[in-house]
Formats: sequence, C-alpha cells, structure tokens
Amino acid sequence: MQFSKKYITEMKEKIYNKIHHSFLSSQLELPEIDNDKLYLLLSILRFQDLPRAQFETYATSVMFIQIALDTHDLVKNDDEYMQHKKRQLTVLAGDFYSGLYYYSLSHLPNIQMIRNLAEGIKIVNENKIRIYNKEVHSFEEYMSCMMKKETAIYQKLARYFHHPISELLSSNWLHINQIIKEKEKYMNYIKENDLLEYSNLKGEKLNRFVGKQIDAYIDSMYSQLIEMVKEPSLIEDFLELIAFNKNNVNSTFLEIDR
Repeated sequence: MQFSKKYITEMKEKIYNKIHHSFLSSQLELPEIDNDKLYLLLSILRFQDLPRAQFETYATSVMFIQIALDTHDLVKNDDEYMQHKKRQLTVLAGDFYSGLYYYSLSHLPNIQMIRNLAEGIKIVNENKIRIYNKEVHSFEEYMSCMMKKETAIYQKLARYFHHPISELLSSNWLHINQIIKEKEKYMNYIKENDLLEYSNLKGEKLNRFVGKQIDAYIDSMYSQLIEMVKEPSLIEDFLELIAFNKNNVNSTFLEIDR
C-alpha cells in the first residue's frame, strides 16, 4: 500500500493550509507533521475504500489532533529558556489546532469512530502525565508508556475499522520508528531516571550500554511484527521505511562525528 512522496507532500500541504493562522504563523514555527504517522494514517484509511472527500476529512481530522498534542508537548512550565509570551502562544496554538479537530468532527456522522479517537486521546494523555511526572519505574514500563503515548490514536482507528494488520502496524511499527528517530531522548530519560541496572557505568560506556538495551528492544519488537503478520510481503513498504529511518539516523550521527 505505497504512497508516493508527491502524494504525501500534497497531503501535508493540504493540512498545513487548513491549520494556517496568520498571527500564529508570524510568531511560531509551523508544527512538524510526522511522515510515519501520516503514512500509517493514510494506509489505514486507504484500506477502507472511502470516497475521496471523506478520506481527506478523516485524514485531516486525525492529523489536527496529532498536531495539537505535539504542540502542547512543546510547553514545559519548568523550561526557564522558553519566554512567557512564546509559552502562552504555544498553548494557544495547541488549543487552536484542537478546535480545528473538534470542528472537523462535527462534519463526521460516525459517532463510534469519534468515540474510538476520544479513547485514544485519553490513553495518550494519561501516559504523557505518567512520563512527565516520572511515575514509571522500569525500562519495560517506560517503553510501554511511550508506545501507548505515540500509537494509541492510530491503534484505536485501526481497531474501529477492524483491520488487524493496521492495528499491529499502529503499535509495533510506529513504536519502532519513533524510537529510532528519537533514540537520544529515550536514552536520556532512561539514564536520568535510573530505569536500568548498570552499576558504576558512566560516560560513553553508559551510553553504549543503554543504547544496546534499546537496540535489543527494537529487534524484539521487529521480530514480533514479522511473526504476527505471517506474510511480510503485505507490509513490505513499511519495512522499507524502518530501514530508511535507520539509515537517516546513522547518516546524521556520521555527520555529527565529522
């Protein structure tokens, strides 16, 4: 179920056009749309053979709430470097994007799908709070919370459409890609909160140890994905995207090392 780069770019442009606000755009950078989440979302919807207008309404609605959640994530009350005005505007922007989501929902007649999305948003926010308040006490618990935080909306959407492969991709595949792209953030949280037993390791040795634990976790999630799909050819394009993200991250680290 491949989508061309051109199509993905066009969908992003449509979403950006709909979230454009002249004042906010003059004060804040445009929120970034995660390519993997958009690709997965479009794939879930494409399986349903929806009319084009409905397809795009569903896609933009889900991305509105994802953008709103991501924007609110940028607000940290303990960040002394974030100016008060910018913090207020970022909250306002998140609220604006949430408003677009709820407005778009008013044009959808599908009450059960809206309930599923609401359940997904609730799970995302519950796990955000646990992570922010440092209420996780082990590596496994942290990874579980991060998976729910990043994937719950898409899992709920796939479950609503009764598409098991999409639901599996919404958990394992999306989770794997988020870890690959944000590995440093994962490592920092794990080290800062002592979520692994690493005795007296410090510095680069500690980084390598934590990095290997994360890599082993990724390998485990990848093996589960392959095993549960049975026919990897069905998700070949998704597996290619994992390889693409890995190569991109490795290339970035090589540039930094230079």
